[in-house]
Amino acid sequence: MTSCETAGNNPRTILPARATVRYNLAYINHSIFAGDNGRVLGYDGQHGHHHRHYLGIVTEIAFKGFEEIEALFEGELHQLPKRGSI
Repeated sequence: MTSCETAGNNPRTILPARATVRYNLAYINHSIFAGDNGRVLGYDGQHGHHHRHYLGIVTEIAFKGFEEIEALFEGELHQLPKRGSI
């Protein structure tokens, strides 16, 4: 069960400590990387653990919250070259 707390005009959802969080963030570009279905960079919490994908290499990561994972993904995404090679 979730509850909702309001702080000014910013409502936020509070999840129970053992809540299941499902997410999948991916940058796909087949011209940069053909493996892993074109996934150049990705973060997801599938298969019972949280992990990062980068050019076909999968690394387990610590999950401290979706906002942190999203910030990591966006930061790395902006560091990738804009052209068709890495």
